Amino acid sequence: MTIGNNSNNDNGQISRFAESSHFKLENEIIGIEENRNLIENWLADNETSQYVIAVWGMAGVGKTTLATNVYNRQKKDCCFNSFAWISVTQTYNINDLLRNIILNLYEGMMEAIPQSLNTMEYDI
Repeated sequence: MTIGNNSNNDNGQISRFAESSHFKLENEIIGIEENRNLIENWLADNETSQYVIAVWGMAGVGKTTLATNVYNRQKKDCCFNSFAWISVTQTYNINDLLRNIILNLYEGMMEAIPQSLNTMEYDI
């Protein structure tokens, strides 16, 4: 799910290309083993109960492919109680972003989605 609109056609093409990494088979992906193992080891560290791992780099180096591969492997291995995959573009709406995170988490836990979800507002 992509949040936000961007009038720049190039960014739309990059976004669609990045989203295509969700459909790559594991045996089609090469060159990410070292970084994937590093991230998976961080996730397996039992000393931490919350995770924020930033993956950054130039466009086209495989950030989304790496993150998708780790996400799918962790989801398959059931190491966590819930999962959420959210794509954030350069232009996004914070309320929509937070709503989509909540929606994904509730759906992942197979719980009823709060009826007030669509009217929730982010407040500092």
